[in-house]
Amino acid sequence: LEAVLERLYAEQLMERLWERLDQVEQVIVAGLREGKTQVEIAQALGITQSAVAHRLQKVRAKAQVILAEMGENRG
Repeated sequence: LEAVLERLYAEQLMERLWERLDQVEQVIVAGLREGKTQVEIAQALGITQSAVAHRLQKVRAKAQVILAEMGENRG
């Protein structure tokens, strides 16, 4: 049961996060989920690997905000 709840929580997080990502961030996240490296994603987007890493920092920050919101709603 705990594993099911954790998976549902993770899916809810991803749904909420996806809605807040811009198009480039969505491509980056989708690429990572497909197992692509930051370099591969950067090449596909025509940007540098460091630009991908910077965008990922923004994605993580957005995820942290959503996790905080979800935590507030759980209690």
